[in-house]
Amino acid sequence: MILFDTHVHLYRLQYLNRLLHNAHTNFKTTAKALDSSKPYHGVLCLTQTAKCPSLTQLMDIANKAASPEDFGDWQVDMTKEKVSLAMRASVETADPDMVFLIGGQQIVSREKLEILAIANQVLISDSLSLQETLLAIDESGGIPIIPWGIGKWFGRRGKIVKKLIKMEPKVRFFLGDNSARPKCWPYVHLFHVARKKEIEILNGSDPLNFNSELIKPGSFGVAFPDAHLDPQRPAEKIKQLLLDRQQFKRNYGTPQPFRSFASSQLKLNLMRWRRETRSRHI
Repeated sequence: MILFDTHVHLYRLQYLNRLLHNAHTNFKTTAKALDSSKPYHGVLCLTQTAKCPSLTQLMDIANKAASPEDFGDWQVDMTKEKVSLAMRASVETADPDMVFLIGGQQIVSREKLEILAIANQVLISDSLSLQETLLAIDESGGIPIIPWGIGKWFGRRGKIVKKLIKMEPKVRFFLGDNSARPKCWPYVHLFHVARKKEIEILNGSDPLNFNSELIKPGSFGVAFPDAHLDPQRPAEKIKQLLLDRQQFKRNYGTPQPFRSFASSQLKLNLMRWRRETRSRHI
């Protein structure tokens, strides 16, 4: 079994140790809930932004030091890919001690829509049109996901996504759900429209830039119950599984309670207000 979180941000390098520990725990809990008899592997896609450490930076650190302190309790095993790393827990346990990382990117289109690239080989520029972004991701060897976000699919932007869903685009894409959507928000209209067009929705945790959000990676994702990961080429295997329409996959994870949602949004808006206030006084 493979458990895959499609949407993870590593905001600071010093968060990596905790992020991996929490993901490892969440994968273990999910695997037991789905089928405790099957061996499993957990995979995170680091969807980097311009402000986040990238998988390439992690590789550079690993190549420069035998035991980088930045990795804490985790050791790096190189794979045969440029877009993946295997992180091995230093402390041996009876459970799988690996968490695999796949490189990715979060891109903002000209229409101010977020698009995720899974395992893209080349960085994609922001501010391209939505169609251009999807094509660039495909040409870079990646898989595009358009993730749901609070207020991001309303109005003009919602109409753009709906139009894309209803047309026959040249590039196959997915929609993304995330754990930030509260339990009291059970229905997303565009998910319903997408399913009618046989466009799949993939879960991803999408943690915000708060310490409290470090518990999320690995808790909200996609399970491939009958698949086996290639430890040397995890990104290639994940892409193969995502694009195989015959491959059984299921989303897992529970949206957060409304209280957690409200608290996160309050913190996020406060951070934005402080940032804007500082910029006005420079």
